[in-house]
Amino acid sequence: MSHPITGHAFPHAGSGAVFTRSRDYRSVNSRGETRSLPSVRSVMTYVREAEMLKKGMTKPTPEQIEQLTLAFERFTRRFKVAEAAAAMENSLNALDVQALLFVSEHPDCTLGDVARNLQVALTTMSSSADRLVRREMIRRQRPEANRRSVALTVTPKGKEAVAGYMAGYHDACRAMLESLDAAERAEFVRLTQRIADYEG
Repeated sequence: MSHPITGHAFPHAGSGAVFTRSRDYRSVNSRGETRSLPSVRSVMTYVREAEMLKKGMTKPTPEQIEQLTLAFERFTRRFKVAEAAAAMENSLNALDVQALLFVSEHPDCTLGDVARNLQVALTTMSSSADRLVRREMIRRQRPEANRRSVALTVTPKGKEAVAGYMAGYHDACRAMLESLDAAERAEFVRLTQRIADYEG
């Protein structure tokens, strides 16, 4: 995910969009008109500029912010499509999917942990957990060390669902990385990891 990166949008399934070896995206609309979308290399350029700005202790310009916003919106469309397809198969909404993924990555976490990470109200998170429990994707249990606490863990059925989501994410990442050479791939991964870890 977050995936980690948030955010004009990646071509979605059925849109007539294609990911090409020429390092750009092209989308064909219902009238047969073709338009180019930002490439992965363009995203890398925007990210590199942001990194340089940070080192120079300067603020990005409104134009740079707008460019990066549009690029990341397109960049993340593939992940949204992959997630939506898996969510439909498992009858889960977007919040339930993210909650399931978090619990999978943090076994024995509490409801409060999930709510804080997803930045939602505890009551909202409680309803999501109830739905996941009813679908037998997570279970609640009381740890021996603290019987007043309730820990959340993923069930075998939940693990199968998580595997489906991750497979979709991997396919999206593979398609993007295949358009880059080895050096570009390493730089792209390094920069996206840096952004994912940045909490400023």
